Amino acid sequence: MTSENDPYVTFRKREIKSTRKTRRTDAQCLQKYEILRRDLEDVTKLLDLVGTREEMRKEMILLDQLIFEQRANVRSQRKYLGMPDEIPDEKPKKKVSSPV
Repeated sequence: MTSENDPYVTFRKREIKSTRKTRRTDAQCLQKYEILRRDLEDVTKLLDLVGTREEMRKEMILLDQLIFEQRANVRSQRKYLGMPDEIPDEKPKKKVSSPV
């Protein structure tokens, strides 16, 4: 009995069929990689833009807080000096237009 036909032999050589590579499959793979790369570049750009937007929002919140604190300080100083409170509201009220 040879070792190739013996079912109890654990490690025996197996025939490996090689896959055929054609230019068509290479072109398809290349095209898929190009699309994937483009998509990943787009995602990277979007993430950069989102990061910039969030930094601007944070800065806007800090500036709004600073404006609020300065207005409160001015109001308290005017009150202390006995001056009338003539500071306009922080944000002008929007006019509500009636539907036509």
